Amino acid sequence: MDRSQPPCSQVAVLLALLAISGQGHAADSDFSATVERLGAEHAASIVEVRFVQTAEFAGMVQRLDALVLGLVVSADGMILVPEQLLQPEFEVSDPSASDPTALMTLRLQASDYRVFVNGRSEPLAARYVTRDADRGIAWLKLSASVAPALVRQLMQPVALDQPCTLVPGQRWFGLWRLPARQGGAPNVAPGFVGGRTAFPFPALAVSGPVGAAFDVTGAFCGYVVNITVDPQGFGGQPWQETLMVDADTIKRLTRTAAGVAGAEATP
Repeated sequence: MDRSQPPCSQVAVLLALLAISGQGHAADSDFSATVERLGAEHAASIVEVRFVQTAEFAGMVQRLDALVLGLVVSADGMILVPEQLLQPEFEVSDPSASDPTALMTLRLQASDYRVFVNGRSEPLAARYVTRDADRGIAWLKLSASVAPALVRQLMQPVALDQPCTLVPGQRWFGLWRLPARQGGAPNVAPGFVGGRTAFPFPALAVSGPVGAAFDVTGAFCGYVVNITVDPQGFGGQPWQETLMVDADTIKRLTRTAAGVAGAEATP
């Protein structure tokens, strides 16, 4: 008997382990069920927000049409948006300075918010409520003229209190819609949790798309933003990080924003 060859029983065990390993790898890379679930359960929470950005610089005024995707976070029409895309800041040459290399900060001001829901060509009017500058997010609110029944019919707010326990080393999934002119279909892209950070605020450090973030089960986990941690950075280039504001923080801040919206609506 050639003892250099393992017994048949050992070969069978090895083949079984290899098969299990291969199946686990395949399962880990196939997220079709997650993509289908996110589209079915949460697509109605993603809306297209169109608005006007105005820049005043060196005596000139320029207005640009722009859009971002918003996340519906309440049944009465509170919408979460990325502040850094809504009203971005740029460093440009300062024409009033004696130093030709001097820079000034130019911030585009946003106005005339219009919310488009997939399948509806008529916009819904909205107004700016407040922002959290540290986290790079802001809230809009559908105007009082928009009937509550219409909001319930067209939108589905994301549930902010679902259990989500993302940890470093896990995947997460971003959900967004294509622009209406491209059909408005929901799309999903995976992200990865690389670690944790305490600066500029406690958050998960991630890679992946900006916006609503969900785990593999479809639970809402938070909102992903690009944050400029240091404007000077390395070699004069801004140092940015992609961070996930967790769902509990979004829930708490949305409650505060809703209070601001209610106070502004009170005569």
